[in-house]
Amino acid sequence: MKSQYYIKVKYNYDGHERWELTEGKFANENAARKAYEARGKAMNFTILKLKKYEHFHASSGKWLLTTFKK
Repeated sequence: MKSQYYIKVKYNYDGHERWELTEGKFANENAARKAYEARGKAMNFTILKLKKYEHFHASSGKWLLTTFKK
């Protein structure tokens, strides 16, 4: 099953770090990283971390949240 990923990026021109959610869905973390490496080169950022995006499942009625640690 394909999933979206949160990608923590660091912009090289000012050192700012932030989390971004991928636009597309990917089969695994490596596929997401590979797709965003070219974008990073063009937009001058470095990928620091990837985390799978988890969301609300209506059938179970539970929230599955990804927590972020510094």
